[in-house]
Amino acid sequence: MNHWLDRLARTLAGNQSRRRTLLQLGGLVGATVVATLPGPVLAQGNQERDRDALEDCCHDFCEQQQERADEQGDEDFDREECFDRCVDRRQCGTD
Repeated sequence: MNHWLDRLARTLAGNQSRRRTLLQLGGLVGATVVATLPGPVLAQGNQERDRDALEDCCHDFCEQQQERADEQGDEDFDREECFDRCVDRRQCGTD
């Protein structure tokens, strides 16, 4: 397995040492891997924060709706259903 890597290093090296060529190649591969990771990782983090913010907003909204229903004597209000609809429709926080 080391033979193909050695041949690749010789081919790429040209006038410089194989060690230097391998170090540069390793740096290039490492930089490429690192550069591709942050986008998806950051996007996932943003989605989780957005979801948390939406759930917090819907929780507060449905709590207010529950209080209004209680004040009006509406016993049919379902807070869990309110929350599920709010989150599913992503309506909370929109104008």
